[in-house]
Amino acid sequence: MKKTIFADFDRFFPGKIINITNGVTPRRWLHLANPGLSGLITSRIGKSWVSDLDDLRKLVPFVQDAALRAQFRAVKTANKEWLAKIIR
Repeated sequence: MKKTIFADFDRFFPGKIINITNGVTPRRWLHLANPGLSGLITSRIGKSWVSDLDDLRKLVPFVQDAALRAQFRAVKTANKEWLAKIIR
């Protein structure tokens, strides 16, 4: 992270980036912060991914599934509309 995404920040504030987590895992964040996407994922591979992030690999066979991709785009659009409404 210090060499990629936050390289500029690390250059201006060396030592500020440390390896401490707030305890929120990527799967928990996704599940709680994005219920639309969480529901879509669960509808395809079941709930196991919520406790095991590696289970998201079960989505790989659906990569070319046009229906899933359309549903994914719909979830993204709905999230963007929700955010735009809040910003307005």
